[in-house]
Amino acid sequence: MKLLLTILLVISDIAFALAITVNVKDQGAKGDGLTDDTKAFDRSVEMVCERGGVLFVPKGNYKLNGLTRRRSGVNGNSYIFLMLNSLEWRMEKGAILLFENNFQGFRFRSVTDPNAKTITKLSLIINGGKVLGRDIKSKGKGNPEKWAFVGEYLKSMSVQNLEIENLFASAGVASYHNDFVSIINCKLKNVTGNSGDLVDNHGDGIYIGWTNKYLVKGNSVLNDVTTRRLGRIGICIEYEKSKNGTVEKNTISGYDRGVHVELITGTSQVLSNIIEGCVSGIVLWNNYGAPQIIRSNKISNKNLPSRVSPILYTSAPILLIGYNSNNGSIIENNTIAVTKIERNNYMPKQLLSITSSNVKLLTNTIIDSSQSLRAFIGQGKSSNEVVTNIEFSGNQLQCLEFITSDAEALTVQNNKFASQFGAFLFKDKLAGRSSKKLSKSVIKNNVFDVKKSFKIHGETIDRTLNKFVK
Repeated sequence: MKLLLTILLVISDIAFALAITVNVKDQGAKGDGLTDDTKAFDRSVEMVCERGGVLFVPKGNYKLNGLTRRRSGVNGNSYIFLMLNSLEWRMEKGAILLFENNFQGFRFRSVTDPNAKTITKLSLIINGGKVLGRDIKSKGKGNPEKWAFVGEYLKSMSVQNLEIENLFASAGVASYHNDFVSIINCKLKNVTGNSGDLVDNHGDGIYIGWTNKYLVKGNSVLNDVTTRRLGRIGICIEYEKSKNGTVEKNTISGYDRGVHVELITGTSQVLSNIIEGCVSGIVLWNNYGAPQIIRSNKISNKNLPSRVSPILYTSAPILLIGYNSNNGSIIENNTIAVTKIERNNYMPKQLLSITSSNVKLLTNTIIDSSQSLRAFIGQGKSSNEVVTNIEFSGNQLQCLEFITSDAEALTVQNNKFASQFGAFLFKDKLAGRSSKKLSKSVIKNNVFDVKKSFKIHGETIDRTLNKFVK
Protein backbone atom coordinates (compact mmCIF):
# COMPACT_ATOMS: atom_id res chain seq x y z
CA MET A 1 0.00 0.00 0.00
CA LYS A 2 2.83 2.39 0.90
CA LEU A 3 4.57 1.51 -2.37
CA LEU A 4 1.41 2.30 -4.37
CA LEU A 5 0.99 5.64 -2.57
CA THR A 6 4.63 6.50 -3.26
CA ILE A 7 4.20 5.70 -6.96
CA LEU A 8 1.08 7.86 -7.18
CA LEU A 9 2.82 10.78 -5.49
CA VAL A 10 5.77 10.48 -7.86
CA ILE A 11 3.43 10.43 -10.89
CA SER A 12 1.62 13.48 -9.51
CA ASP A 13 4.91 15.32 -8.98
CA ILE A 14 6.03 14.50 -12.52
CA ALA A 15 2.73 15.74 -13.97
CA PHE A 16 3.02 18.96 -11.94
CA ALA A 17 6.58 19.46 -13.10
CA LEU A 18 5.56 19.01 -16.73
CA ALA A 19 2.67 21.50 -16.46
CA ILE A 20 3.69 24.95 -17.63
CA THR A 21 2.53 28.55 -17.74
CA VAL A 22 2.81 30.12 -21.17
CA ASN A 23 2.53 33.88 -21.59
CA VAL A 24 1.52 34.59 -25.19
CA LYS A 25 3.79 37.65 -25.23
CA ASP A 26 6.77 35.43 -24.46
CA GLN A 27 5.95 33.58 -27.69
CA GLY A 28 5.98 36.72 -29.81
CA ALA A 29 2.44 38.13 -29.45
CA LYS A 30 2.41 41.94 -29.33
CA GLY A 31 -1.17 42.76 -28.35
CA ASP A 32 -0.99 46.17 -29.99
CA GLY A 33 -4.01 45.70 -32.25
CA LEU A 34 -1.86 46.09 -35.37
CA THR A 35 0.54 43.14 -35.39
CA ASP A 36 -0.78 39.78 -36.60
CA ASP A 37 -0.58 37.61 -33.46
CA THR A 38 -2.11 34.49 -35.02
CA LYS A 39 1.07 32.39 -35.19
CA ALA A 40 2.19 33.34 -31.70
CA PHE A 41 -1.21 32.41 -30.25
CA ASP A 42 -1.43 29.07 -32.01
CA ARG A 43 2.10 28.18 -30.91
CA SER A 44 1.28 29.09 -27.30
CA VAL A 45 -1.92 27.02 -27.34
CA GLU A 46 -0.13 23.99 -28.78
CA MET A 47 2.47 24.11 -26.00
CA VAL A 48 -0.13 24.14 -23.23
CA CYS A 49 -2.25 21.46 -24.93
CA GLU A 50 0.78 19.16 -25.01
CA ARG A 51 2.11 19.67 -21.49
CA GLY A 52 -0.87 21.05 -19.60
CA GLY A 53 -0.95 24.15 -17.46
CA VAL A 54 -1.95 27.77 -17.96
CA LEU A 55 -2.14 29.90 -21.08
CA PHE A 56 -1.88 33.49 -19.89
CA VAL A 57 -3.07 36.39 -22.02
CA PRO A 58 -2.07 39.80 -20.59
CA LYS A 59 -3.98 43.01 -21.23
CA GLY A 60 -3.86 44.01 -24.89
CA ASN A 61 -5.58 43.81 -28.28
CA TYR A 62 -4.55 40.63 -30.12
CA LYS A 63 -5.21 40.48 -33.84
CA LEU A 64 -6.09 36.93 -34.99
CA ASN A 65 -6.43 36.50 -38.74
CA GLY A 66 -8.14 33.61 -40.51
CA LEU A 67 -6.21 34.30 -43.72
CA THR A 68 -2.79 33.86 -42.11
CA ARG A 69 -3.55 30.83 -39.95
CA ARG A 70 -1.27 28.07 -41.25
CA ARG A 71 -1.32 25.23 -38.71
CA SER A 72 -2.70 21.89 -39.94
CA GLY A 73 -4.68 21.05 -36.77
CA VAL A 74 -6.60 17.87 -36.01
CA ASN A 75 -7.72 16.16 -39.22
CA GLY A 76 -6.55 19.17 -41.21
CA ASN A 77 -8.70 21.68 -39.30
CA SER A 78 -6.55 24.60 -38.23
CA TYR A 79 -8.91 25.62 -35.43
CA ILE A 80 -8.99 22.17 -33.69
CA PHE A 81 -6.36 21.50 -31.03
CA LEU A 82 -5.59 18.09 -29.52
CA MET A 83 -5.45 18.26 -25.73
CA LEU A 84 -3.06 15.81 -24.12
CA ASN A 85 -3.34 17.41 -20.69
CA SER A 86 -5.74 19.66 -18.80
CA LEU A 87 -5.35 23.39 -19.29
CA GLU A 88 -6.61 26.79 -18.21
CA TRP A 89 -6.92 29.70 -20.63
CA ARG A 90 -6.61 32.73 -18.36
CA MET A 91 -7.14 36.23 -19.74
CA GLU A 92 -6.31 39.36 -17.82
CA LYS A 93 -8.88 42.14 -17.59
CA GLY A 94 -8.52 44.22 -20.75
CA ALA A 95 -7.29 41.29 -22.87
CA ILE A 96 -9.20 41.34 -26.18
CA LEU A 97 -8.96 38.81 -29.00
CA LEU A 98 -9.78 40.42 -32.34
CA PHE A 99 -11.19 37.80 -34.74
CA GLU A 100 -11.05 38.83 -38.39
CA ASN A 101 -11.17 37.35 -41.89
CA ASN A 102 -13.19 34.33 -40.77
CA PHE A 103 -10.91 33.36 -37.89
CA GLN A 104 -12.63 30.19 -36.64
CA GLY A 105 -11.69 30.35 -32.97
CA PHE A 106 -10.32 27.61 -30.71
CA ARG A 107 -11.79 24.13 -30.54
CA PHE A 108 -10.25 21.78 -27.98
CA ARG A 109 -10.62 18.03 -28.43
CA SER A 110 -9.15 15.17 -26.40
CA VAL A 111 -9.37 12.58 -29.22
CA THR A 112 -8.40 12.78 -32.89
CA ASP A 113 -11.27 10.62 -34.08
CA PRO A 114 -14.59 12.49 -33.69
CA ASN A 115 -16.41 9.15 -33.84
CA ALA A 116 -14.51 7.68 -30.87
CA LYS A 117 -16.97 9.17 -28.36
CA THR A 118 -14.50 8.58 -25.53
CA ILE A 119 -14.69 11.06 -22.68
CA THR A 120 -11.26 11.52 -21.11
CA LYS A 121 -10.32 12.74 -17.63
CA LEU A 122 -9.10 16.09 -18.93
CA SER A 123 -10.50 19.48 -17.99
CA LEU A 124 -10.63 22.84 -19.77
CA ILE A 125 -11.07 26.22 -18.10
CA ILE A 126 -11.68 29.49 -19.97
CA ASN A 127 -11.52 32.45 -17.60
CA GLY A 128 -12.02 36.14 -18.36
CA GLY A 129 -11.18 38.36 -21.32
CA LYS A 130 -13.09 39.31 -24.44
CA VAL A 131 -13.53 38.05 -28.00
CA LEU A 132 -14.45 40.75 -30.51
CA GLY A 133 -15.49 39.77 -34.02
CA ARG A 134 -14.54 42.13 -36.82
CA ASP A 135 -16.30 40.54 -39.78
CA ILE A 136 -19.92 40.12 -38.75
CA LYS A 137 -21.89 39.89 -42.00
CA SER A 138 -25.20 41.37 -43.05
CA LYS A 139 -25.73 38.80 -45.81
CA GLY A 140 -24.63 35.28 -46.57
CA LYS A 141 -25.71 31.65 -46.35
CA GLY A 142 -24.59 28.45 -44.69
CA ASN A 143 -23.24 27.50 -41.28
CA PRO A 144 -20.22 29.75 -40.56
CA GLU A 145 -18.33 26.88 -38.78
CA LYS A 146 -16.93 29.39 -36.33
CA TRP A 147 -16.88 29.64 -32.52
CA ALA A 148 -15.01 31.55 -29.84
CA PHE A 149 -14.33 28.41 -27.76
CA VAL A 150 -15.39 24.75 -27.97
CA GLY A 151 -14.59 21.79 -25.70
CA GLU A 152 -15.08 18.15 -26.74
CA TYR A 153 -14.77 14.73 -25.06
CA LEU A 154 -13.67 16.20 -21.72
CA LYS A 155 -14.39 15.33 -18.12
CA SER A 156 -15.21 18.96 -17.45
CA MET A 157 -15.34 22.29 -19.21
CA SER A 158 -15.72 25.61 -17.39
CA VAL A 159 -16.25 29.02 -19.00
CA GLN A 160 -16.58 32.05 -16.76
CA ASN A 161 -16.42 35.84 -16.96
CA LEU A 162 -15.92 35.77 -20.74
CA GLU A 163 -17.25 38.45 -23.09
CA ILE A 164 -18.02 37.80 -26.76
CA GLU A 165 -19.24 40.52 -29.10
CA ASN A 166 -20.13 40.81 -32.80
CA LEU A 167 -19.36 37.21 -33.69
CA PHE A 168 -20.87 35.77 -36.86
CA ALA A 169 -20.74 32.12 -35.80
CA SER A 170 -22.16 28.65 -35.29
CA ALA A 171 -22.17 29.51 -31.58
CA GLY A 172 -20.25 31.72 -29.19
CA VAL A 173 -19.40 28.94 -26.72
CA ALA A 174 -20.08 25.25 -27.35
CA SER A 175 -19.79 21.97 -25.45
CA TYR A 176 -19.85 18.65 -27.30
CA HIS A 177 -19.66 15.16 -25.73
CA ASN A 178 -18.42 16.36 -22.34
CA ASP A 179 -19.30 14.87 -18.97
CA PHE A 180 -19.91 18.28 -17.38
CA VAL A 181 -19.92 21.90 -18.50
CA SER A 182 -20.47 25.11 -16.57
CA ILE A 183 -20.91 28.48 -18.27
CA ILE A 184 -21.21 31.24 -15.69
CA ASN A 185 -21.31 35.05 -15.67
CA CYS A 186 -20.48 35.51 -19.34
CA LYS A 187 -21.65 38.38 -21.54
CA LEU A 188 -22.50 37.67 -25.17
CA LYS A 189 -23.65 40.45 -27.47
CA ASN A 190 -24.57 40.07 -31.13
CA VAL A 191 -23.47 36.46 -31.49
CA THR A 192 -25.54 35.46 -34.49
CA GLY A 193 -25.53 33.56 -37.79
CA ASN A 194 -25.91 34.20 -41.49
CA SER A 195 -28.73 36.67 -41.90
CA GLY A 196 -29.57 35.42 -45.38
CA ASP A 197 -29.98 31.79 -44.29
CA LEU A 198 -33.02 30.48 -42.41
CA VAL A 199 -31.57 26.96 -42.02
CA ASP A 200 -31.95 25.88 -38.39
CA ASN A 201 -28.30 25.00 -37.64
CA HIS A 202 -26.27 28.06 -36.62
CA GLY A 203 -26.24 31.38 -34.82
CA ASP A 204 -26.50 30.30 -31.14
CA GLY A 205 -25.19 32.18 -28.14
CA ILE A 206 -24.48 29.11 -25.99
CA TYR A 207 -24.74 25.57 -27.37
CA ILE A 208 -24.58 22.36 -25.32
CA GLY A 209 -24.93 19.01 -27.09
CA TRP A 210 -24.40 15.40 -25.95
CA THR A 211 -23.24 16.68 -22.54
CA ASN A 212 -24.16 14.65 -19.48
CA LYS A 213 -24.53 17.45 -16.90
CA TYR A 214 -24.58 21.22 -17.28
CA LEU A 215 -24.94 24.50 -15.41
CA VAL A 216 -25.63 27.70 -17.37
CA LYS A 217 -26.05 30.54 -14.92
CA GLY A 218 -25.94 34.31 -14.74
CA ASN A 219 -25.13 34.93 -18.39
CA SER A 220 -26.28 37.77 -20.63
CA VAL A 221 -27.03 36.64 -24.20
CA LEU A 222 -28.26 39.65 -26.18
CA ASN A 223 -28.58 40.20 -29.91
CA ASP A 224 -29.73 43.40 -31.57
CA VAL A 225 -28.56 42.67 -35.12
CA THR A 226 -31.89 43.50 -36.73
CA THR A 227 -31.79 41.67 -40.04
CA ARG A 228 -34.54 39.41 -41.40
CA ARG A 229 -33.04 36.55 -39.40
CA LEU A 230 -32.46 36.82 -35.67
CA GLY A 231 -29.92 34.63 -33.93
CA ARG A 232 -31.08 31.01 -33.77
CA ILE A 233 -31.11 30.15 -30.04
CA GLY A 234 -29.87 32.05 -27.01
CA ILE A 235 -29.17 28.90 -24.95
CA CYS A 236 -29.54 25.48 -26.58
CA ILE A 237 -29.46 22.08 -24.82
CA GLU A 238 -29.92 19.06 -27.04
CA TYR A 239 -29.35 15.42 -28.00
CA GLU A 240 -29.59 12.11 -26.25
CA LYS A 241 -26.50 12.07 -24.03
CA SER A 242 -27.56 15.36 -22.48
CA LYS A 243 -29.27 14.54 -19.20
CA ASN A 244 -29.82 16.60 -16.07
CA GLY A 245 -28.83 20.24 -15.75
CA THR A 246 -29.83 23.79 -14.90
CA VAL A 247 -30.31 26.96 -16.97
CA GLU A 248 -30.74 29.70 -14.38
CA LYS A 249 -30.81 33.49 -14.02
CA ASN A 250 -29.79 34.27 -17.58
CA THR A 251 -30.95 37.25 -19.62
CA ILE A 252 -31.70 36.48 -23.27
CA SER A 253 -32.94 38.72 -26.08
CA GLY A 254 -33.03 38.81 -29.89
CA TYR A 255 -33.14 35.12 -30.84
CA ASP A 256 -35.59 32.87 -32.63
CA ARG A 257 -35.79 30.90 -29.36
CA GLY A 258 -34.64 32.05 -25.96
CA VAL A 259 -34.07 28.58 -24.45
CA HIS A 260 -34.41 25.41 -26.52
CA VAL A 261 -34.32 21.89 -25.00
CA GLU A 262 -34.49 19.06 -27.54
CA LEU A 263 -34.02 15.29 -27.61
CA ILE A 264 -32.50 15.02 -24.13
CA THR A 265 -33.03 12.02 -21.86
CA GLY A 266 -32.97 13.83 -18.52
CA THR A 267 -34.52 16.85 -16.84
CA SER A 268 -33.54 20.39 -17.66
CA GLN A 269 -34.44 22.95 -15.00
CA VAL A 270 -35.07 26.31 -16.65
CA LEU A 271 -35.28 28.72 -13.72
CA SER A 272 -35.61 32.48 -13.17
CA ASN A 273 -34.50 33.56 -16.63
CA ILE A 274 -35.50 36.83 -18.32
CA ILE A 275 -36.36 36.30 -21.98
CA GLU A 276 -37.35 39.30 -24.10
CA GLY A 277 -37.77 39.96 -27.80
CA CYS A 278 -37.47 36.33 -28.95
CA VAL A 279 -39.78 34.68 -31.51
CA SER A 280 -40.30 31.84 -28.98
CA GLY A 281 -39.48 32.01 -25.29
CA ILE A 282 -38.89 28.45 -24.06
CA VAL A 283 -39.23 25.46 -26.40
CA LEU A 284 -39.31 21.82 -25.22
CA TRP A 285 -39.04 19.49 -28.21
CA ASN A 286 -39.40 15.70 -28.21
CA ASN A 287 -37.53 14.89 -25.01
CA TYR A 288 -38.39 11.18 -24.98
CA GLY A 289 -41.13 11.67 -22.40
CA ALA A 290 -38.69 13.08 -19.83
CA PRO A 291 -40.11 15.74 -17.49
CA GLN A 292 -38.76 19.29 -17.72
CA ILE A 293 -39.08 22.04 -15.11
CA ILE A 294 -39.92 25.59 -16.22
CA ARG A 295 -40.14 27.83 -13.16
CA SER A 296 -40.13 31.55 -12.31
CA ASN A 297 -39.15 32.81 -15.76
CA LYS A 298 -40.18 36.18 -17.18
CA ILE A 299 -41.01 36.07 -20.89
CA SER A 300 -42.15 38.96 -23.07
CA ASN A 301 -42.10 40.12 -26.67
CA LYS A 302 -40.65 43.47 -25.68
CA ASN A 303 -38.23 44.74 -28.38
CA LEU A 304 -39.10 41.91 -30.78
CA PRO A 305 -38.46 43.36 -34.28
CA SER A 306 -41.55 43.66 -36.44
CA ARG A 307 -40.27 42.12 -39.67
CA VAL A 308 -38.26 39.08 -38.71
CA SER A 309 -38.76 35.67 -40.32
CA PRO A 310 -39.19 32.78 -37.86
CA ILE A 311 -36.66 29.96 -38.28
CA LEU A 312 -38.79 27.34 -36.54
CA TYR A 313 -42.09 26.45 -38.19
CA THR A 314 -44.07 27.29 -35.06
CA SER A 315 -43.59 29.60 -32.09
CA ALA A 316 -45.00 30.65 -28.72
CA PRO A 317 -43.78 32.10 -25.41
CA ILE A 318 -43.87 28.55 -23.96
CA LEU A 319 -44.06 25.77 -26.52
CA LEU A 320 -44.05 21.98 -26.11
CA ILE A 321 -43.49 20.16 -29.41
CA GLY A 322 -44.14 16.46 -29.88
CA TYR A 323 -47.06 14.40 -28.60
CA ASN A 324 -46.39 13.14 -25.06
CA SER A 325 -42.67 13.86 -25.38
CA ASN A 326 -42.34 15.99 -22.21
CA ASN A 327 -44.58 14.04 -19.85
CA GLY A 328 -44.61 15.08 -16.21
CA SER A 329 -43.21 18.55 -16.85
CA ILE A 330 -43.83 21.34 -14.34
CA ILE A 331 -44.51 24.88 -15.59
CA GLU A 332 -44.79 27.04 -12.50
CA ASN A 333 -44.77 30.67 -11.38
CA ASN A 334 -43.79 32.06 -14.78
CA THR A 335 -44.81 35.49 -16.04
CA ILE A 336 -45.65 35.92 -19.73
CA ALA A 337 -46.44 39.40 -21.03
CA VAL A 338 -47.37 39.92 -24.68
CA THR A 339 -48.30 43.33 -26.07
CA LYS A 340 -48.61 44.29 -29.73
CA ILE A 341 -48.38 41.37 -32.16
CA GLU A 342 -46.76 41.81 -35.57
CA ARG A 343 -47.53 39.73 -38.64
CA ASN A 344 -44.90 36.99 -38.09
CA ASN A 345 -45.01 36.87 -34.30
CA TYR A 346 -45.99 33.66 -32.48
CA MET A 347 -47.10 31.70 -35.52
CA PRO A 348 -49.70 30.28 -35.73
CA LYS A 349 -50.86 32.78 -33.12
CA GLN A 350 -50.11 30.68 -30.06
CA LEU A 351 -49.61 31.93 -26.53
CA LEU A 352 -49.13 28.52 -24.98
CA SER A 353 -49.02 24.97 -26.34
CA ILE A 354 -49.16 21.94 -24.00
CA THR A 355 -48.97 18.67 -25.96
CA SER A 356 -47.87 16.22 -23.23
CA SER A 357 -49.66 14.38 -20.44
CA ASN A 358 -49.21 14.69 -16.67
CA VAL A 359 -48.08 18.30 -17.00
CA LYS A 360 -48.64 20.76 -14.16
CA LEU A 361 -49.19 24.45 -14.91
CA LEU A 362 -49.31 26.23 -11.57
CA THR A 363 -49.58 29.88 -10.50
CA ASN A 364 -48.49 31.36 -13.83
CA THR A 365 -49.44 34.85 -14.97
CA ILE A 366 -50.04 34.77 -18.72
CA ILE A 367 -51.24 38.06 -20.18
CA ASP A 368 -51.78 38.76 -23.88
CA SER A 369 -52.94 42.36 -23.74
CA SER A 370 -53.41 42.36 -27.52
CA GLN A 371 -55.96 39.52 -27.13
CA SER A 372 -54.87 38.03 -30.44
CA LEU A 373 -53.31 34.71 -29.31
CA ARG A 374 -54.73 31.30 -28.38
CA ALA A 375 -53.65 29.31 -25.32
CA PHE A 376 -53.74 25.53 -25.79
CA ILE A 377 -53.97 24.27 -22.22
CA GLY A 378 -54.12 20.67 -23.41
CA GLN A 379 -53.69 19.65 -27.02
CA GLY A 380 -53.76 16.01 -28.06
CA LYS A 381 -52.79 14.66 -31.45
CA SER A 382 -56.08 13.05 -32.45
CA SER A 383 -59.22 11.46 -31.00
CA ASN A 384 -57.19 8.29 -30.33
CA GLU A 385 -54.06 10.08 -29.11
CA VAL A 386 -55.19 12.32 -26.28
CA VAL A 387 -53.34 14.15 -23.54
CA THR A 388 -54.41 13.33 -20.00
CA ASN A 389 -53.99 14.38 -16.38
CA ILE A 390 -53.00 17.98 -17.01
CA GLU A 391 -53.33 20.23 -13.96
CA PHE A 392 -54.01 23.90 -14.63
CA SER A 393 -54.31 25.57 -11.25
CA GLY A 394 -53.93 29.02 -9.75
CA ASN A 395 -53.16 30.72 -13.06
CA GLN A 396 -54.20 34.07 -14.46
CA LEU A 397 -54.80 33.84 -18.21
CA GLN A 398 -55.79 36.62 -20.59
CA CYS A 399 -55.90 35.87 -24.32
CA LEU A 400 -58.07 35.70 -27.42
CA GLU A 401 -59.14 32.11 -26.76
CA PHE A 402 -58.27 29.27 -24.37
CA ILE A 403 -58.65 25.75 -25.72
CA THR A 404 -58.40 22.12 -24.72
CA SER A 405 -58.55 19.66 -27.60
CA ASP A 406 -58.40 15.85 -27.58
CA ALA A 407 -57.87 15.91 -23.82
CA GLU A 408 -59.31 14.12 -20.81
CA ALA A 409 -58.98 13.96 -17.02
CA LEU A 410 -57.92 17.58 -16.63
CA THR A 411 -57.86 19.46 -13.35
CA VAL A 412 -58.73 23.12 -13.93
CA GLN A 413 -59.19 25.01 -10.69
CA ASN A 414 -58.65 28.34 -8.97
CA ASN A 415 -57.86 30.17 -12.22
CA LYS A 416 -58.93 33.52 -13.63
CA PHE A 417 -59.76 33.45 -17.35
CA ALA A 418 -60.33 36.56 -19.46
CA SER A 419 -60.86 36.02 -23.18
CA GLN A 420 -63.09 36.52 -26.18
CA PHE A 421 -63.63 32.79 -26.67
CA GLY A 422 -63.22 29.58 -24.70
CA ALA A 423 -63.46 25.93 -25.71
CA PHE A 424 -63.17 22.83 -23.54
CA LEU A 425 -63.22 20.12 -26.21
CA PHE A 426 -62.73 17.02 -24.11
CA LYS A 427 -62.29 13.52 -25.43
CA ASP A 428 -65.75 12.48 -26.62
CA LYS A 429 -66.98 9.39 -24.81
CA LEU A 430 -68.78 8.27 -27.95
CA ALA A 431 -65.82 8.62 -30.33
CA GLY A 432 -62.75 6.50 -30.83
CA ARG A 433 -62.69 4.59 -27.52
CA SER A 434 -66.34 4.12 -26.64
CA SER A 435 -65.66 0.85 -24.86
CA LYS A 436 -63.41 2.53 -22.32
CA LYS A 437 -64.55 4.52 -19.35
CA LEU A 438 -62.99 7.95 -19.35
CA SER A 439 -62.04 9.86 -16.21
CA LYS A 440 -64.04 12.98 -15.58
CA SER A 441 -62.23 16.29 -15.46
CA VAL A 442 -62.31 18.48 -12.38
CA ILE A 443 -63.27 22.08 -13.17
CA LYS A 444 -64.01 24.21 -10.13
CA ASN A 445 -63.41 27.52 -8.37
CA ASN A 446 -62.55 29.31 -11.60
CA VAL A 447 -63.60 32.76 -12.75
CA PHE A 448 -64.55 32.75 -16.45
CA ASP A 449 -64.81 36.16 -18.11
CA VAL A 450 -65.54 35.06 -21.68
CA LYS A 451 -67.00 37.84 -23.83
CA LYS A 452 -68.34 36.01 -26.88
CA SER A 453 -68.48 32.23 -27.00
CA PHE A 454 -67.75 29.41 -24.54
CA LYS A 455 -68.03 25.90 -25.98
CA ILE A 456 -67.99 22.70 -23.94
CA HIS A 457 -67.95 19.28 -25.61
CA GLY A 458 -67.49 15.74 -24.34
CA GLU A 459 -68.11 16.54 -20.66
CA THR A 460 -70.26 18.87 -18.61
CA ILE A 461 -69.16 21.58 -16.21
CA ASP A 462 -70.93 22.17 -12.94
CA ARG A 463 -71.64 25.86 -13.28
CA THR A 464 -72.36 26.15 -9.56
CA LEU A 465 -68.71 25.41 -8.79
CA ASN A 466 -67.41 28.24 -10.98
CA LYS A 467 -68.09 31.93 -11.47
CA PHE A 468 -69.14 33.14 -14.90
CA VAL A 469 -68.82 36.87 -15.50
CA LYS A 470 -71.65 38.10 -17.69
